[in-house]
Amino acid sequence: MACRDGKVTIQLVDEDAGTGARDPEPFRGQSYEAIRAACLDSGILFRDPYFPAGPDALGYDRLGPNSEKAKGVEWKRPREFCTEPQFICEDMSRTDVCQGRLGNCWFLAAAASLTLYPRLLYRVVPPGQSFQDGYTGVFHFQLWQFGRWVDVVVDDRLPVREGKLMFVHSEQRDEFWAPLLEKAYAKLHGSYEVMRGGHMNEAFVDFTGGVGEVLYLRGNTPGLFSVVRHALAKESLVGATALSDRGEYRTEEGLVKGHAYSVTGTHKVSLGFTKVRLLRLRNPWGRVEWTGPWSDRCPCWDALPLEWQEALLVRKEDGEFWMELQDFLQHFNTIQICSLSPEVLGPNPAGAGWHIHTFQGRWVRGFNSGGSQPSAETFWTNPQFRLTLLEPDEEEEEDDDEDEGGPWGGWGAAGARGPARGGRTPKCTVLLSLIQRNQRCLRAKGLTYLTVGFHVFQIPEEVGLTRGPDPTPRPAPAGSVSLRGEVQEGAGGGGYSGAALVTAPGPQLLGLWDSPHSRELLSGLLRADRSVFCARRDVSRRCRLRPGHYLVVPSASRVGDEADFTLRIFSERSHTAVEIDDVISADLQTLMLLFWKWSQIFPAWTPWLCLHLGPGPLLSLHTGCQPQEEELNAYQLQTLLSIALQPARGNTRNSGEIGLRTCEQLLQCFGNGQSLALHHFQQLWGHLLMWQARFDKFDEDTSGTMNSYELRLALNAAGFHLNNQLTQALTSRYRDSRLRVDFEHFVSCVAQLTCIFRHCSQHLHGGEGVICLTHRQWTEVATFS
Repeated sequence: MACRDGKVTIQLVDEDAGTGARDPEPFRGQSYEAIRAACLDSGILFRDPYFPAGPDALGYDRLGPNSEKAKGVEWKRPREFCTEPQFICEDMSRTDVCQGRLGNCWFLAAAASLTLYPRLLYRVVPPGQSFQDGYTGVFHFQLWQFGRWVDVVVDDRLPVREGKLMFVHSEQRDEFWAPLLEKAYAKLHGSYEVMRGGHMNEAFVDFTGGVGEVLYLRGNTPGLFSVVRHALAKESLVGATALSDRGEYRTEEGLVKGHAYSVTGTHKVSLGFTKVRLLRLRNPWGRVEWTGPWSDRCPCWDALPLEWQEALLVRKEDGEFWMELQDFLQHFNTIQICSLSPEVLGPNPAGAGWHIHTFQGRWVRGFNSGGSQPSAETFWTNPQFRLTLLEPDEEEEEDDDEDEGGPWGGWGAAGARGPARGGRTPKCTVLLSLIQRNQRCLRAKGLTYLTVGFHVFQIPEEVGLTRGPDPTPRPAPAGSVSLRGEVQEGAGGGGYSGAALVTAPGPQLLGLWDSPHSRELLSGLLRADRSVFCARRDVSRRCRLRPGHYLVVPSASRVGDEADFTLRIFSERSHTAVEIDDVISADLQTLMLLFWKWSQIFPAWTPWLCLHLGPGPLLSLHTGCQPQEEELNAYQLQTLLSIALQPARGNTRNSGEIGLRTCEQLLQCFGNGQSLALHHFQQLWGHLLMWQARFDKFDEDTSGTMNSYELRLALNAAGFHLNNQLTQALTSRYRDSRLRVDFEHFVSCVAQLTCIFRHCSQHLHGGEGVICLTHRQWTEVATFS
């Protein structure tokens, strides 16, 4: 079992790796093509068993069964109340999407923005669907869900009340792509009612897989017009909200407070020596428009040439209108921008491409949910991601009449100013996005989004170079898989698309976790930036950072809060990112057979040995001639350990006795599963003393327990180096309700690991000390003990 670095390392491989980008995954395993073919063969219309047309699909509270709003609701197919239903009309436009009786204007405003870009629309709403030829009552839509695309199948039974659709409808009454898309989104999250209330960026992200940003507006926000203009030029989706503390209400100027609007265009017009900046907005209601300056009937338009009026102005009550920038800033509180990924933009994006990394994670109570305060004792346990920025942004020309300042700290356009203009320090623009996964689905249970956010710390060069990964990325070799999350890289549609990307570990692996001084190292880092901490699904921030090494630490605000999350990193220039993790390995010394002479431990056990083994075996032990035939069962082992460990555990407030189940586990690890020979007990005793010393190091208050947040460090001290996934599973298994791990559970944990690594070491070949196992093989090995 000799190897060069003194470790036994387990490398996990995937039998199916290297397949490249995957098609959208069928939601709930429902294949649109298979369902449609089956319906055509049988001649029946599809009825969705996973989202039945009934009260539960409507909601749970205001739309719940027996609620006033749910009374009189019928579920009908479009053919039952429309003479010639169309899935999507050729002259479809952004003004077609109109809101119904559900408070989901955020969703509808985002859907209306989709119509500006047919390529985006047809990614979400696959073409070729129809109510005519081959109609079977089944439709499908593709939505992005936390790092993957899913294909959601629905039947076309829609909620109707008093002969009209209850929720979203089209201005063209015979068009049904929008109501069916709304139903697919409702199915994805559990009901229509869970869509009540939200932020436009949620839908933007789910429609595109992009990264959403929220800009909180002030009375004077320099650079805003340039930001919006460049965002729209790069095919980003843009929305605006007029926030309200008393729900939705209409103002005298025709705006609806507490309502989401799409921003669909910008234009600059000259009136004499004055330049006027205009924004085009749309109310998803399809009516109720701005009546102030530059509204449809405003005389301001008469001062413009006729060709400009014809190009810009449509005098129609369609919910769309123009506003001057200053009026916009007076009435709206936020701008929401969704920057699109290379996968969606395609090979020839209108603007610069993006480089993207995506990581999946989870905050687990007692393991890595350390809270948001860097000064807290548990903050260092939060998930950590190392970001290396390699190149500063390219320089872009400034808008000739924009102020120097911008809404993101001097960054006024969709590409930051570059390395040398006016002696500026070269910086990199990075979009960081933290998403809580699957929380909207929990609304029916009375739960809501946690307060979450992230910190960005700068890693000094001396730490960054000696304790981190090689910053040069390399494609994963065939069959290999990074356990540090799903990692994707792309730039303008090129690079890697859905393939695993790993960072070659340097000689000192991945930094802080494997260090006994991890808390001190993290507390010594300077904070370079941070997001707001708020109770929203998506929390994002656009950072301007110098080239170098950084640590991104996402966290829930409160210690112990649990949730799944997705962290994504967008940058316009090349970067590398990796989750700080450890490989699965064990020090060889940990697995060695440790022998203790009976003379060292014999005197304290003489009465027990005489009683249970008789004078013969006792005499042979004195003379060094060990009785090979004498064996201990689980009950005898438990009694022996209670006597042997009593002096060692006497200085704690907890006796630390080993239970019968743990003794059975020790028989599995050191004996034949049923019993333990006395000479094998000598090996077990050596390990127990070593484990006890490691445990006592972290039992600072001599209570006989350790904090579960420190289990990882205790296992490291015992010679076991585990990745986050495995450590999380062990922590959840061996902690108690008070987030403590007692000595018995620690023994059970390290005994299991010893058994696993001993079993794996049988597969060692040569002197490298690396064992390659598939995920299936690893699962079998990790559970057999």
